[in-house]
Amino acid sequence: MLEIDNAQVDTTLSDDRGDETSNRFRYQYVLSAIICCMLLDENEDIQEVFCEHHEDVLLKHNNNHFTGIQIKTRADNQPLWQSNDETVIDSFARFVILDNQYINQFQSFRFITNHPIQSSRNGKDISFLLDKIKESTNYSLSNKVISIFIKKISKKSKINEENVFLTLKKVMISHDFPKLRDATVRLRNDIYTVWDRAKSISYEGIGRASRNLVNECFQASSLASQDILPTYLGISSSGEEKEIKNRVTGKTFTKKRVYDTLLQGLDETIPLSCDPMDLEDICTENTELLRKKLTAGGFSAVSIGYAEELRNTADYAGLCLMQKYGHKQGLQKYYELSLKVYGDAANAYEIKNNNTVKFGFDMLLTLKEILKNRFLSGEQLYGYTKEHLEGLAYSLTSQCKIIWSIDRPWEVK
Repeated sequence: MLEIDNAQVDTTLSDDRGDETSNRFRYQYVLSAIICCMLLDENEDIQEVFCEHHEDVLLKHNNNHFTGIQIKTRADNQPLWQSNDETVIDSFARFVILDNQYINQFQSFRFITNHPIQSSRNGKDISFLLDKIKESTNYSLSNKVISIFIKKISKKSKINEENVFLTLKKVMISHDFPKLRDATVRLRNDIYTVWDRAKSISYEGIGRASRNLVNECFQASSLASQDILPTYLGISSSGEEKEIKNRVTGKTFTKKRVYDTLLQGLDETIPLSCDPMDLEDICTENTELLRKKLTAGGFSAVSIGYAEELRNTADYAGLCLMQKYGHKQGLQKYYELSLKVYGDAANAYEIKNNNTVKFGFDMLLTLKEILKNRFLSGEQLYGYTKEHLEGLAYSLTSQCKIIWSIDRPWEVK
């Protein structure tokens, strides 16, 4: 039996560096998210971004041609990238295979990395070789150094040297991409630059939105969309076709998907629950007035109890807005939503007020329909659900801003 130091398992590093492998994959997802930001930049000619589709990242340009991107990382203590690295040869061979498999569809290929490349201006220098290939008009006129490099890629890809030469004319290499820790900061900065809503969002909010975009890139890369496919597709006559379509769709980012993903990260739905001890900054405690108003409107005891609960959750949601955006901005957003609900309730009142009978519950049904349409319209509601909006109506009722009847027994002394 091997002798080992008497060290604690939970305080020593493991020889199994799975964490480093996971870190490299995470870097790819962060960089994929950065690339997805191009979809929000009107100056870029990108219409779609694909994660783990033929390449690590695939760009579809407005002219319907593509750019294939390989993302590679190396630890700081590793040697510089050079032309005879197996990873380089494998990546370039993959470019060549794709270019010859999908004729006239790729306009460029990129090998991007966060690790320096050899810059010796000789046969080991990848940039030097690619520059020389671009300068050459014909493969037969290429020098020996270029020929050696191309022969290696030709052997790996099993594509003739002339076609390898033509593909390599489209290849670019970039080594100035950030390390992982810097990449997450760069992603936040890019989102702030290209997202039209970013200027009114706190730094923490941008962080949540960026993390959601990274996670969405992970989901796209890992075929998470396959988890929700119907089981019967395996025996369906169109099953394979539908599965392929779903698989590609799950990998595809459009401008709308990026935009929606950022919003979802920022506006994760507030839960329909609350702790009464938290209701200090936003609180409408006048429960007796709420009950009297709703009773006058014809609400049952059960409906009044439900209204009280929704009122409390709406108050709590206002507290959540302040925690998310900061006290001042959160309060502004709470008042913005309150004003919208106030207006909706006023519309419902005018529609259902008949001056003769208790119309409160009919008014509520109309208000619910108005709030539902507002919710489904896709406007910015900061994570509020239809129920939260209804709860705001009851908060406004407790503040003497909304009434549900003509009779006002609560005013009688």
